[in-house]
Amino acid sequence: MTPCRLPSDLDRALSIAHNALQDGELPERSLPSPDEMQALADRVQNICGYLSPASPDEIAVHVAKLFTVLRKRNEGFEDEAQRISLYVELLADVPRMAIEAACRKYLLGKVGDGWLPVPGEIRKEAEKHYAHWQAEIDRINAILNAAVVAPNDYGMRAANLKHVRDTIHMLKGAIPKSDMDSRWAAKMQDMEPGDVTPKVAAEKWLEAYAEKPKDAPLIGASLRKYIDGVKDRL
Repeated sequence: MTPCRLPSDLDRALSIAHNALQDGELPERSLPSPDEMQALADRVQNICGYLSPASPDEIAVHVAKLFTVLRKRNEGFEDEAQRISLYVELLADVPRMAIEAACRKYLLGKVGDGWLPVPGEIRKEAEKHYAHWQAEIDRINAILNAAVVAPNDYGMRAANLKHVRDTIHMLKGAIPKSDMDSRWAAKMQDMEPGDVTPKVAAEKWLEAYAEKPKDAPLIGASLRKYIDGVKDRL
């Protein structure tokens, strides 16, 4: 049975969560309620059931109809059963409903040119019939699998990131922008905002930079000299 439309209240909760989702992390305040989370999980199971792959026999039946109605390429290849078995093999993971819909469109002449389609053409047409369902599954799973961030942790991270941005501005030119990557930011996340001074931020960056040993000597000396200069002015 075709899944019903996502209820408006559940769709609203899902949209709120998605708007707050960042890098796989979701603030606790934007998390759907336990009942909504369960409804979303049930929704995924329902859609997955609807998108269950066709059995080999089901694929063979639909493809055999195409062989009966449409003109065939490679007429010299007489073993039709072997050709159909190849279609079965190459379409084994396509949802049952999509195989049926795609083959019916070819039979009715709504797609194609009257010639027997190759497996890849059937797959491409079939994907049009379930792509939106797969997109909904991915959208829901992004919330179900998100790491929930408690209010205090999230606030501290936001404050730290602001402090990091301010520190980058103060250290402008000392650290190549291309090296401001997640390794350095990760070292800052567990610190209290008040503890992050320009010197501490630069030292944390050096720790992250040291994870690339071959590059560390390239900038280490000049940056350490700059840090000392900052320290003297603090």
